[in-house]
Amino acid sequence: FKKVTSFIGSLKSIPTIHRHICAISFLLRCSHHCLTRRHHSGSGRRRSMRPYIQATRLHHAGHCLESYCSLFHHHSRLPTSKNVRKMQKLYELVKSSAAAKESWLREIQTQWRMWYTEDMDGRLVQKGVDDHKHLAVRLSKLFPTMISEEKLRRGFINFITSSKHRCVNSTLSFKAGLTGLWAITDKEFDHAVNDALMRFFDLCTRFVEEVDNNPSALSEVDKFRQGPEMRRVQEKIADPAFYLCAYEFAIKTVNSPWCRLFDEVDAQVMEYSSCILFHVLFSRLDKAFVGVYNCVPTEVLSV
Repeated sequence: FKKVTSFIGSLKSIPTIHRHICAISFLLRCSHHCLTRRHHSGSGRRRSMRPYIQATRLHHAGHCLESYCSLFHHHSRLPTSKNVRKMQKLYELVKSSAAAKESWLREIQTQWRMWYTEDMDGRLVQKGVDDHKHLAVRLSKLFPTMISEEKLRRGFINFITSSKHRCVNSTLSFKAGLTGLWAITDKEFDHAVNDALMRFFDLCTRFVEEVDNNPSALSEVDKFRQGPEMRRVQEKIADPAFYLCAYEFAIKTVNSPWCRLFDEVDAQVMEYSSCILFHVLFSRLDKAFVGVYNCVPTEVLSV
């Protein structure tokens, strides 16, 4: 929080209308830190995350205005269509061609069933829905003067989401947690879909040009993924096996037979592979963001 407070303090020179965007950029990076008790990649990591909440006082024309901004990642979700295809391919290969006497292999071939389908495409699961409902209740208890029925009814609590279905459903679930807590049945509360704000990195020209469309931008990631640690793991298992283990844990809270393909050190290497990608991406986003503020922003999507 010292880091957050220091960062917020540095925003005084930025036009007020853009401060929230800048704060959201910073908090978004915080939310991707690898906070996990176990190594189950992004899917399991979100189960142990806590929201980053920061209150800032914005001084304008001699008045002190309190503004509270909380940013939440979507919770437990299904794999994307792309990853489902990889998982299905590995499962079919193991089921038809693998030959060994290990118990985990027999379990995969005779008992485990491929229940993932492409139409799932990263959608929120019931655990994710429940997570956001419970989060809403917890926050209302922690901050009763900020998150209250009166504030909600009077329109002082605003909800903004990206257009991603799992994010929209997370927003709906959070609202349902509040309305369920206070037994509100006579009114519905809107949310805004704003990709320019919530997925600003897709619209940041410098980031798209210098990172997304630049093969050399992720050289640190490539160096690690081609290094001896990853090679050792990849000689033992394929990436989709790690996905199968991670999603089984995140969605069903079970120790899948796929998890027995690798040990603790293997899991640490796979987890770090994911972490370094986020670190490099968001450090590049920082540079693009600073570049934008060398000139005067004219609209939200310029961030």
